Amino acid sequence: MDNKAYTYSGEEIGHELADVPAADDGTKAGDIAVKIDDGPEGDAEKPTVVYIGLTREELLEYSDKTGWVVARWTILILLILGWFGILAGATYIMVSTPRCLPWWQTAVFYQVYPRSFKDSDNDGIGDMQGIEDKLDYFEDIGVQAVWMNPMYKTPGVDFGYDVSDYYEVDSTFGDMADFDRLLLTIKQRGMKVLLDYIPNHSSHHHAWFNESRLSVNNDYKSHYIWADPSCTGNPKDCPPNNWLSVWGGSAWEYEEDRNQFYLHQFLKEQPDLNWRNDDVKREFEEIMDFWLKKGVDGFRVSAVQHLLETEDYSKNELPNPEYEGNDTEEYNSLYHNLTKEYPGVHEIVQSWRSGEMDHYSTTGAYRFLTVEAHDSVDIVTSYYGVEREEANFPHNLNFLQIVDENGSGSGTRVKHHIDEWKEKMPEGSHPNFVLSNHDNSRIATRIGAGYARLCHVLLLTLPGSPTIYYGDELGMEDIEITQDILLDPAAKGDPAKSRDGARSPMQWTSERLAGFSNGSKTWLPVHPNYETVNVEVMEKDDQSILNLFKKLTSFRADEERVIPVGEMDYVIVNEDILSYTRAATLSGYNRYLVTMNFGRGGSTDDYFEQDDTLPIEGEVVISSHMDRNGDTVQLNKLFLQAGEALVIKI
Repeated sequence: MDNKAYTYSGEEIGHELADVPAADDGTKAGDIAVKIDDGPEGDAEKPTVVYIGLTREELLEYSDKTGWVVARWTILILLILGWFGILAGATYIMVSTPRCLPWWQTAVFYQVYPRSFKDSDNDGIGDMQGIEDKLDYFEDIGVQAVWMNPMYKTPGVDFGYDVSDYYEVDSTFGDMADFDRLLLTIKQRGMKVLLDYIPNHSSHHHAWFNESRLSVNNDYKSHYIWADPSCTGNPKDCPPNNWLSVWGGSAWEYEEDRNQFYLHQFLKEQPDLNWRNDDVKREFEEIMDFWLKKGVDGFRVSAVQHLLETEDYSKNELPNPEYEGNDTEEYNSLYHNLTKEYPGVHEIVQSWRSGEMDHYSTTGAYRFLTVEAHDSVDIVTSYYGVEREEANFPHNLNFLQIVDENGSGSGTRVKHHIDEWKEKMPEGSHPNFVLSNHDNSRIATRIGAGYARLCHVLLLTLPGSPTIYYGDELGMEDIEITQDILLDPAAKGDPAKSRDGARSPMQWTSERLAGFSNGSKTWLPVHPNYETVNVEVMEKDDQSILNLFKKLTSFRADEERVIPVGEMDYVIVNEDILSYTRAATLSGYNRYLVTMNFGRGGSTDDYFEQDDTLPIEGEVVISSHMDRNGDTVQLNKLFLQAGEALVIKI
């Protein structure tokens, strides 16, 4: 191959070059240097011309010219400005775009009492298959989180709150395969699952207690709280001290094999676990791990205040100076400074939050924790955590008190309970509100069926997270409990103290046994009003309380920046009327006036005069009787009938 170097003029290869001085090798201006590759010998194809380019000296000469300097700096400055512009834009977007709200702040929580929700095998008791069969209903009514009361293996003395095996499902409800399938199916529908977590006590049939009660020399000897008799006489008559059970009577039960008493702050069939024992702590960490690994989204901790007590079992608790009764075995007759809210309880809750709950919380799968505590608002709200995070929120059971002992609510009373919680919870915390549960009479029974619709509007338009008890969406009421059907062991034979009334079977249809079961009878009677108060009938009635509930949950979901986390300002508040505005903390969202009449008669009020930020008129988005939706109303003379509530776009 013969490679030759030649010099060609620009004209000869079709180029016009700039005026370039002659180089040292004699190349004339306008010429370019090329290499011609003749290719393999005998190749007759046209030679290839390769452009070598400007020399280093030529490039340097050009780089110093004003035009090129200006061009380079202009490009550099534009690149820098562009980079800062992109950075500023990204920062603005991050700052101005609302953060995604955690699921538990926007969810409507729905409490299911498994025994009473739906029976699939005709034994008269609800079960997990029954719950799975009704998952379309959960979606239809707009709930996002399902809290199930205990379904662990149990003798059933306290209907699941006496656990004999925390790792097994009680056969009454199905088996573990049924639970796994139910959990998977609920989560596939985008809903969350919460379980009851019962760490204060187990069943007296639990394997731990069966070992612990045998002697003082075994591996489980200190899994529970044991104390010696307080005298040398008949030991059965000498409990260690005067501590009382929540359900009345002594909190101590004698165990002959150990010649000691064990503590039970609830039923004698529910011995208290020893939370000063590291083995007990580890056991419950493993229990939590077991269910979280399965995919459970969180827990509601039962009886959290009772986890610890003084270690000096010779101490008596003092009389309660505020107690006005005469029954010395009544729980409230004593001041429980030694057995309730004892120092160290909060550290246990903190360890759950920072331990298992945070460990299993991942992006898109945050694990939620709430606790049950019955006390003053100051004490209950302390479970949010002060220096360290504890519960996402403690259940606001104090809100049950919006109805007085005479069955009446009032605007001022409700405002007091809203404000008390919001003022006492730590800054930046998320409120929550509850109107019924399995331990208390239903809201429709306490306040009256005529005000149940109003309570839906209240619960679902307040800031924070609402918890609805199964059947309340229908306005279900307590059944009457008589001696012959009394089941609640805590009532100790007194129907007036029974919690059974609020636990009756869910009312699905007008058919026999309300469509709850095809068996011969149900574990508790169905309410006599089931023929008209049921899902099937109410779904067909556009103005039913059930369709009101569905409209409210849909509204709440559409306005998640306004209702769950928005601002709330009162307008008119008196004995009859409670009203407030709801608005987002950010611009660009709708604003609403919510007003309700707790009084026994109609009321016409001037909201426009009371709040100069309100317009003279607004559009009714939701009316509690579903008969004024879409109406334009005058806010300077707005009429509400007794028990009516309106949500008005302003």
